[in-house]
Amino acid sequence: MKPSWIDKQLPLLADLAFALYLSTEILLAHTVLSQLCMLLFFGVTAIYVFRSKRVFFSWWIIAGALVILWGVTVSFAWAIDRDASFSMVKTLMVNLVFFFVLLQYLLLQGNLLRYFSVFVLLITAMSAVAVALILPITVEWTRAGNLIGVNPNWLGMLAASAIGFCLLLAAQRKKALWLLPILILAPTVALTKSTKGAVLAAILFVILLLILYPKYWYLKLAGLLVLAAAAFYFLIYQENALSNTVFHRFQQLAHYLLKGVGSDESFTNRSSLASVAMEAFRNRPWTGWGIDCFRFLEGAVQTYSHCNFTELLASGGVPLLILYYGAQLTAVALAARSLYRTRAKRAELRDERKIVGAMTVFLLAQVAMDAGMVSYYDRTMAVYPVLLIAATRLMDKRDKDGERLYACLRHPEKLFVWLAEHGWFRRMDDEKYLKRFYRARLGKQLHLNPPVTMNEKIQWLKLHDRNPQHARLVDKLAVRDFVSETIGPEYLVELLGSWDDAGKIDFSELPERFVLKCSHNSGGVIVCKDKSKLNLKAARKMLRRQLKRSYYAQGREWLYKDVPPRVLCEAFLGSEDGRLPDDYKFFCFDGAVRAVCVCTNRKDKHADYYFFDRDFNRLAVNEATANLPPDFEIDKPMRFEQMRSLAETLGAGIKHVRVDLYDTEAGIKFGEMTFFDQSGFADDYVGDGDRVMGEFLQLEEQA
Repeated sequence: MKPSWIDKQLPLLADLAFALYLSTEILLAHTVLSQLCMLLFFGVTAIYVFRSKRVFFSWWIIAGALVILWGVTVSFAWAIDRDASFSMVKTLMVNLVFFFVLLQYLLLQGNLLRYFSVFVLLITAMSAVAVALILPITVEWTRAGNLIGVNPNWLGMLAASAIGFCLLLAAQRKKALWLLPILILAPTVALTKSTKGAVLAAILFVILLLILYPKYWYLKLAGLLVLAAAAFYFLIYQENALSNTVFHRFQQLAHYLLKGVGSDESFTNRSSLASVAMEAFRNRPWTGWGIDCFRFLEGAVQTYSHCNFTELLASGGVPLLILYYGAQLTAVALAARSLYRTRAKRAELRDERKIVGAMTVFLLAQVAMDAGMVSYYDRTMAVYPVLLIAATRLMDKRDKDGERLYACLRHPEKLFVWLAEHGWFRRMDDEKYLKRFYRARLGKQLHLNPPVTMNEKIQWLKLHDRNPQHARLVDKLAVRDFVSETIGPEYLVELLGSWDDAGKIDFSELPERFVLKCSHNSGGVIVCKDKSKLNLKAARKMLRRQLKRSYYAQGREWLYKDVPPRVLCEAFLGSEDGRLPDDYKFFCFDGAVRAVCVCTNRKDKHADYYFFDRDFNRLAVNEATANLPPDFEIDKPMRFEQMRSLAETLGAGIKHVRVDLYDTEAGIKFGEMTFFDQSGFADDYVGDGDRVMGEFLQLEEQA
């Protein structure tokens, strides 16, 4: 389906809405216009979500909610000014909603460079105006930012961040033009006289340069350090025209720190406030005095502490500091883990990895800057964890990311599926559970009296056809004896080993190609086509997880409940070029094959499933088969009649079973026997397909 006009324009509209929000947030903070622009951004993003049918969530949103929850607790129980504290809590709530919406915007755009571009263009334009308004520079000139109504420290920090984004854009888009804004942004940082802005700009410039251009990094680092030392000595430390004007504040601070002469009023005041905050913290280390209540403490002179760490400690004690920075550092740790996992795909994901690395630097740099500023309630400066989380998810390239949560929000009953998959309803009665799970999964009621469709009849069989002998046939290890006794051992795939613990597998003894699977479930197969490329640690981890998983719990397939969990290793059945053989799934009813599903084109979590009747005529019961062009043909295998006969022999005397067979160069090979196809939750039936398949299955009450 071709995207509509609105779908094509939404990315641009979202960029424009974000640009309007950001500009009014900086220039017209706390005004009705800035609030309206924020609502506009929310509205456009909501339309974007609705049209894309994807919505994203993150553990970081939960962490933010916990910060707010603790803030409410402290505000209610211990705050020295509840009104002020609750007012700040409301601000944090608005911020959390904004961060959630921003996450949607970033991930729906699918490219953080768009965000960086909008940010750089806006901040460069503001910086140009702010600098132009204070020219010419004199000894008495005001700090850049004051004349446009923006706090100079804030403008300096924003300009420093924009410098980092410029480096990233130039490297990622391979366009040196993105370095030109630095010619405006760098002077802006200096003319705001913001120490924090200058330090942040220096950190980002040096580290990002080394990350984005790592070749001969040690020579670049040495050169940058020499240049920095020379610039510091000749432009700041020594007396000159610049040190007496542009860099005068930096010179005062440098002389105060290095020589102990002169004084830096700002530094002295901040030290005094830090002492007040630490004294307050020592008096209430676990509760604090209430969010935003530091300014009411004696000695705080009606202002904040100018340090995010001490502000959090004084506001909410140790718990608030741990919640806030625990979330930040967790984002860094998860990003590092993703970078480690994708190291083998370095060339394929080079750009994404660099963005994740750069965002990690931004977040850690902001944490360092928090020593001289309060940022926990500042939307523009507290945004870096969201950027890092978005960058990490874009690098991970999760299939259908966001679609599942969107489906749950549109159909809340689907939440039952997610909870069930995580073991929430293990003790619920089988029939009650299956009815609820069926409705949540397929969106319709389960009819069991009488069942009509194939899916419904499979659910009926789960509840009423409980022949204990069938449990042997779903055990992938035990069924081998049954197959050998019934049709002969020549139809079995060579067994290379079995283990009850994935840690006992000695991969050195296995051939270059093999298949690993578990005896007690369906799926979870590891197909190894080249042992040298197999991640052994990841394979063992996956198998351990499968061994612990109860396959019975989710679909209530009672046959699997008591099957001993083991790992099997079988010979690889594919061709020399690694292509997997087609899988023929014979649907047997009372010992007679009535339908067969051909599983073909299998590769990397993808396969095509086409249905045929017992004579290999097309049976359009599922979507893939119904959508096949009339002239499309799938060749009937040479040994089709023999496979059908073998399936009927194995399925003799059974009400319904699916027998999977492979037609390989080495002959017909047995795959598995399945009593509950797709656990009775098949969602790919089309038209009357579910009912047509159900007519093949005649239950006792319908016979």
